Amino acid sequence: MMRHQLFGTAVSNWIVVLLYIFAPSAAFVSISTLIDDIRWSETETVNLYATHSIASALGAYLWMLLARCVRPTRLLAAAGLSQLAVFAPLYWYTWTSSTWLPYVVSALQGAASGAVEPVIVGFNFMDRWASTTALSASRMAMADPARIFLNTGMLGIALSHGKLPLGATYTAAWIWWLVARIGPALVLVLSFLCLFLPIRPELRLPRLETRWGKASAAYWKLVLGDCLGAGGSFLDVLIISWTVRHSHWSLSLRRAEHFFFVTASVVASAALLACLVGSVRQGGASIMVVSTALLLAPYTLMIAGVSMAGSMLPSGQLEVMMMGSVVLGALKDMATSLLKMRLLPSRWAFITYQSHAKLLTHALSALSPYVLLAASHALYPDMELRAIVWETDGLLRLCFPFVIAKFIVQLHSITDLMDEQFVLSIPSRPRRRAPAEDSSGAGGAGDGGGAAAVLL
Repeated sequence: MMRHQLFGTAVSNWIVVLLYIFAPSAAFVSISTLIDDIRWSETETVNLYATHSIASALGAYLWMLLARCVRPTRLLAAAGLSQLAVFAPLYWYTWTSSTWLPYVVSALQGAASGAVEPVIVGFNFMDRWASTTALSASRMAMADPARIFLNTGMLGIALSHGKLPLGATYTAAWIWWLVARIGPALVLVLSFLCLFLPIRPELRLPRLETRWGKASAAYWKLVLGDCLGAGGSFLDVLIISWTVRHSHWSLSLRRAEHFFFVTASVVASAALLACLVGSVRQGGASIMVVSTALLLAPYTLMIAGVSMAGSMLPSGQLEVMMMGSVVLGALKDMATSLLKMRLLPSRWAFITYQSHAKLLTHALSALSPYVLLAASHALYPDMELRAIVWETDGLLRLCFPFVIAKFIVQLHSITDLMDEQFVLSIPSRPRRRAPAEDSSGAGGAGDGGGAAAVLL
């Protein structure tokens, strides 16, 4: 049954795709629920975020180490079950309001989210690694739009701390409330099914060197840009709170929830359309991916501009601008992720390099709130960081150095992409096989088990 085809894809692949979609690995959902609690001081909020970032950094690296010694089917099942570990202390916190439980929740969520790329993404589609940009885009169309749809929409639930909004009679609220309850059960079932995936039991992640020259120079510049941008990553959490507390919504929680539900639909539709266009354009797919990943303005910078214009715009125009920023930011993130995947020569390189990259970027993210606190106290000595983001042009002033540094470094990777003929080589450059995959197939999973990854 696992090898049967469903819409041209093996059932075994669909199981991991669904696990990727429904696993509550979007840290901002649970973390924002805790950070939004007004009982937490600014210092406690900062420590909460730092705890999550450190756990994410260690989690990504530890899951990669486990992949070297644990059977992939068991590793996938453990990665899925780890996503559920957060719920017991989270529900306990809602009843007891303990001061230390949120740190436990943050640490568990961070460690679980570290499994997403090394395990859930890295060990999916074991029948064949993504050999072209168009193939990568078609696979992304199966998962990322739905995942974005759920994660963005669940922010509406997070606003009411997981409870059905008071007096809600509209269908969307009930649907999202139901998804929030069914999701964990579905993740449990999918994790159990992962134990039966047709992957050779002796398969393990081989040891690979991670140093400059072993991977594309463009990939290293993308990672370096992420490291520079990590210094301002804490602002993304505060942006969610700013969205909710904006003056146009201060008297209507239902309106804010409705905004997130509508935005989820628009973002997911745009993401699906972009993936479908990329999957059929063949040679032009790489040009579209590079342009979207490197030329679009950073999401934080767009939101900062919207926040400055918030007091001068009507409510409707403000919401459209915010929605547009979220859509463009999601497309940029998807394109950047796809570009990194295409720049790495094999599945094993993706797991190894991305684990090390996540270790570095999340560790730097843990420093972000402390760096921003120091900068905010220098610029606005008498205001808290949250107040600066909500009430002044401080968001733009604080995020600008980080997002511009990230944008410039990643934009410079275009020269390396041209030198490596990444953009122009799709139609003409001969393919070569990656030896790292030659002996690591899925043992017949799907439509060509054991096939080597074919690269451009």
